Amino acid sequence: MKRAFFQALVLFALLGITWLFVVLRFCSDEARPVEPPPPVEETLPPVLDDDLPDEGLEEPPMDDAVPEPGLESADAASQKALRTDAGRAVLAAADALAESPSQAHAAGILRDLRAGLEALPPGEAAAAIMAFMETGRDARTRLPFAVGRGGRLETAPSLRVFLLDELGSLDASAAARIAERGFEETTSADEYALHLRNFAWGSDLPSVERIARVRERAIELTQRSSWREAPTDGFAEAYDALVYTNATEVTQRLARDTDRSLPGNIRRPSNLALDRLVIAAPEETLPQILEDMEGMTDQPYTRAGYFARADLRDPAHREIVESYLLSDAVGSAERAYFFDLFPNHNFHHSRNLLSENQYPSHEEIVERLRGALERTHEWLEDEHFAAYTDDIARARQRLGETLGETPEP
Repeated sequence: MKRAFFQALVLFALLGITWLFVVLRFCSDEARPVEPPPPVEETLPPVLDDDLPDEGLEEPPMDDAVPEPGLESADAASQKALRTDAGRAVLAAADALAESPSQAHAAGILRDLRAGLEALPPGEAAAAIMAFMETGRDARTRLPFAVGRGGRLETAPSLRVFLLDELGSLDASAAARIAERGFEETTSADEYALHLRNFAWGSDLPSVERIARVRERAIELTQRSSWREAPTDGFAEAYDALVYTNATEVTQRLARDTDRSLPGNIRRPSNLALDRLVIAAPEETLPQILEDMEGMTDQPYTRAGYFARADLRDPAHREIVESYLLSDAVGSAERAYFFDLFPNHNFHHSRNLLSENQYPSHEEIVERLRGALERTHEWLEDEHFAAYTDDIARARQRLGETLGETPEP
């Protein structure tokens, strides 16, 4: 009984001491406030804004504001444009891209920037883009130069290329004006490619003059030695301007640029552009290839495919093809490949900066097949083709089966 009383007394004393300590701790004038924990560092920078309310935040007067990054080299009008919502969004994206840890994050920055610009008045967005271009700033994205539908880019390798793509849609006329100067000043083949597209879209020149200017500038791009030494994806995509302007005068150079020793971003676009020029203007392109057969000595099957695109119903086309087949520069393997292929109706589908893919109708294809079949009958009776009767007979069999007919022997 006494022991229990003693234990209770000790417990009461301990409680009293604890209460006294707490009172003294929180009532003391010398007590220090508890410091807040340090802020958590963000692993990724914000893209456009952090969506925090700005009530109670006072901005300095515009004239006294400290210039933001990128404003130093801009004139007064550009500085004003870069202080708008659109300008701040572009500058924020440039800063974010500079610290972007991955392609995926960079793609997200551009996606958010596009959405932000499209939500603003087009004039404000276009002015901000032009002002940013004046600063000379850029930021790499590590994304490819990838063309999507309607000539717009799906991804861009740099912020400037991305903004040129946006400007072409927001203000085609302004984009064309920037392109005029860009043709002379830019050191980027990717930007030059967008200048070609934007000029074609927005120039107020008469159609003939506008196309002639695009053709001239496109030829200049594909011949610039510094860009040919390290051809970018944008450099390759710019070859489409040769197709768009029907630049058949570069046929022989394109044929030589299909050489396997050249970089892929020269060889592949040259091949595609040449093929599409042959489709569009066989009378102008095929004779030039025939005149310079040495230009494709290491591409015999590709060359055969070009000549197999001719329409053998047309007397001019027949003359070109027969000159090709009887040329000493055509080997037996190349000639046999031609007979196995013609008429060539294999078409590339591509997304292009300017030109549109052209395909013949089903009825047109059938008529071309009939014309080819008829021509093989004439070749079998022509002594000039006596050495190739086996190849011709094989072609007749194929064409007849395709048409559902049995050709006469």
